Amino acid sequence: QFEHALKSLDSNQPLDLRGIPPPPPGFSSKYNIDISQYNTQPRPPPTTTTVSPQSSVSSQSGPGGGDAQEEDEGGVDPSIPLPKTPLEALQQRLEKYREGLKNAQEKGETSRARRSTRIIKQYETAIKMTKAGKPYDFSELPTPPGYPPIPTGSRPTGTSQPRPNPVQSLPVGVPAIKLKPSVSDRQLQAIQERGAEFQQAARQAKAKGDRDKALMYLRYYKSIQQILQAAEGGLPVDMTQLPPSPFGDPSKAGPTKSILSHLGPAKEGDDKTFDLIEQQLQEQIEVCTSNADIYQQLGNIAASSQHKNMADQCQRDLLAIKGIRSQDLAPPKFTMELREFAIVHSNPGISDKKIEIEITRGITIPAPSGLTESDMNIYVEVEFPWPQDSNQKFETDSIKGSSSPQFNGKELLDIDRKAGRSMLRILKRHPLKCGIYQRRTLRKDIFIGQALVPLESLETKCEVHVTEDLKDEKGRKPVGGKLEVFVRLREPLSGRDQEVKKQKWLVFQEPIATEPSVSMLRPTAGTTGSGGVTSPIKIEQTTSLEALKLELSIVQSALKAGKKDPSIIQRGQAIQSRTKLIKQKLQDPSYKREYLTAITRELKAEKVFEQQLVQAGRTGEAKVVQGRRRMMENELSKAQKK
Repeated sequence: QFEHALKSLDSNQPLDLRGIPPPPPGFSSKYNIDISQYNTQPRPPPTTTTVSPQSSVSSQSGPGGGDAQEEDEGGVDPSIPLPKTPLEALQQRLEKYREGLKNAQEKGETSRARRSTRIIKQYETAIKMTKAGKPYDFSELPTPPGYPPIPTGSRPTGTSQPRPNPVQSLPVGVPAIKLKPSVSDRQLQAIQERGAEFQQAARQAKAKGDRDKALMYLRYYKSIQQILQAAEGGLPVDMTQLPPSPFGDPSKAGPTKSILSHLGPAKEGDDKTFDLIEQQLQEQIEVCTSNADIYQQLGNIAASSQHKNMADQCQRDLLAIKGIRSQDLAPPKFTMELREFAIVHSNPGISDKKIEIEITRGITIPAPSGLTESDMNIYVEVEFPWPQDSNQKFETDSIKGSSSPQFNGKELLDIDRKAGRSMLRILKRHPLKCGIYQRRTLRKDIFIGQALVPLESLETKCEVHVTEDLKDEKGRKPVGGKLEVFVRLREPLSGRDQEVKKQKWLVFQEPIATEPSVSMLRPTAGTTGSGGVTSPIKIEQTTSLEALKLELSIVQSALKAGKKDPSIIQRGQAIQSRTKLIKQKLQDPSYKREYLTAITRELKAEKVFEQQLVQAGRTGEAKVVQGRRRMMENELSKAQKK
């Protein structure tokens, strides 16, 4: 049994370990494992292609003749020199396939020539990547009959070798590439790490006998598990909903990385990129807001909420981009996706029982015989073909002295949706008649022409916008001139006016935040003694001693007011630890430059945050940020004079 298994292993055949006995009694080794879990099912046999004698002869005449020649499992032709490097092997095979392409073209074998062309392109790509020192999976390349395998670092031999796997196919001296985790993978890792922190904090609190604190941490842990399940299920996750780490003391917590750590310093020309990003995000906000309002008016709350969430996300991205730009960082990498949106057209300002007809303007209307343009005094008489027995009519105001008058006349007429098909049938048969007349005093008005507006599209459209030619009284012969008309309904007479529109959508390749030192999305636990305004700074990323001093006074005021929230106590401890750390670093003269640079960056972030709070109407919080910013400016000025 063991000999059979070893032979299968040597010949690269599938193994069936179900008959292998367990280790002898008393035998101990670090390799003792239960091999029953490795029972494998035999691999399905490779598919074979029946080749006729004629096609077999054709395939032997050159490469590219069929599947049989693309992968040879037989022996190696001794007349072919063994390659010493992957590049040499690729060049050998490329020349062989080029020769086969030439033969196929001479014989007029078009399908064989196409196959050879595709294979040649594959080999040219492989050669290009190998010369550049980049890895390439040589197992994807077809092998000409009788050619030795591509060397992958081991000495080539004359015997046939199994197809190299992708790991063995790397060129000599090229290190394996470590794939960069995706955004979703990093989110999962961050959520798991935060959950582990709260689990550890709960255990520590329980060991100290603080049952309330342990229960609080446990509730946080349960909420993080729900977020983790949603992320593992592929649902979008708002990382700002994660509670802050329970380890506020930097000496206890591991080093935290800014979410903007992938951004470098700004370069010349980045301003144009920022302008394009901001413009695109603003357009996306307008699209989402417009769709949300339409769905809200139509009563589709689910679709309205979805578009509102998209608009909120774009708004957060826009604020984040402005913050990144203010810190002189490079713009984040992004891609443009083509997304489809189902846009529902509606006119919510019109009642469901009304139809709006607007006569906008006339275009080069001919003057009646014997009159000039200055003598013209024209108006439009509109006749709507419903109800059938007494059509509704109205007139626009008269416009004098112009052959292209701007009427801008609107009128709401009655419709009956309960009539259903009978009204729809009449609107399909009879158009909207818009007759143009020259008004005269004490005499009959002169008919100039009429525009016949078809109404059948109102079945599926909520708006008809046409520019119709003017015709005679019978509606056949054109008389010259045009009339622009709008016809609007709240919703189409049948169904819904829905359009699938493709929209370019900007998506960031990396998650972004506004700045590393200010939380624009979730304030922390500090409160003022009077105004109750939350404090937005992150202690572990703040360098300004004045800002830390202010935060400590806020925490102390909250504690004096009787607030014994563990998070506030923990924040006070973190502030004290951070202040002590900064003061220790300032004893080193070489740290002063880094200290000044950090405060300058934090001042820019504070200014942006203050402006955003004012725009959002949160004036109380804006005043707190303004006071903190002035204290930081004084600190920076004193430090620069020393």
